[in-house]
Amino acid sequence: MPVLSPCDMASPAKSTWLGSNASHRLLRRPIANERVSSQPRKRMTAYGDLIQLDGSYHDWFEGRGPTCNLMVAVDDSTSQIQVLKFTPVENRRAYFQVMDQYVRAHGRPIRVLTDRHTGVWSGSSKTDFTRAMDQLGIIHSVAMSPQSKGRVERMNRTLQDRLVKAMRLRGISSIEEANRFAQLYIKRFNRTFGRSPQSSENHHRPAPVVHEIELAFTERHRRRVTRELSFSFRGEQYVIRRVPRMGIRTVEICVNLSGEMSVMGPSGRLEFELIE
Repeated sequence: MPVLSPCDMASPAKSTWLGSNASHRLLRRPIANERVSSQPRKRMTAYGDLIQLDGSYHDWFEGRGPTCNLMVAVDDSTSQIQVLKFTPVENRRAYFQVMDQYVRAHGRPIRVLTDRHTGVWSGSSKTDFTRAMDQLGIIHSVAMSPQSKGRVERMNRTLQDRLVKAMRLRGISSIEEANRFAQLYIKRFNRTFGRSPQSSENHHRPAPVVHEIELAFTERHRRRVTRELSFSFRGEQYVIRRVPRMGIRTVEICVNLSGEMSVMGPSGRLEFELIE
């Protein structure tokens, strides 16, 4: 894939569809609080070595719709956008959704880099996101400063200009419309701004079977069980139908990305029902 010069990138003929004829300086503007003299981290050499992942909460629809979050996954070796996913907020579910989409479409990268957002990082214990990455054989690395994940930071700023303008031209005003448009936008953007990796090898591993992907991206919550075998979850009360032979003090509640809920005890799945 050819690498465009700054003049090519700024050319109105090449960038009208992508939503901007702004100067290429937008793509290389220093991150806030970054020392101008600091050098960017060296690129990974092969596609799939490292994915930079971040969320960007912004007025994407310029008042035509709700302010929302855009999850962005960028390949480090090529600067190509791998996934764009609009979500109401940046949280654990949003990170699960974008990585679920990524793995199904591209396979498993070697490593994924995030910041210390509470949806994916904790200073005291392993998060559900890190557990999911472990389960899929993906290394989860955490950036301790914005410049450590500079490519996705710059991509966020670029999209806040170019993607916003592209959606304005099409009157897009909802998360659902934006997610449909994002699939086409990624192809056009990468064709214009993507670069070839140093190595021709693809270091992605094959995606697991669907069941294993769904299991990895499952939210897990632990709850105490009363003597009457009831427990609470998200403002509702539930009761376990069949009493296990051995006493049960806690259960693990699993919720997949489709919203389906299951309850696990020490010996496996438990039957339960909502208390009206």
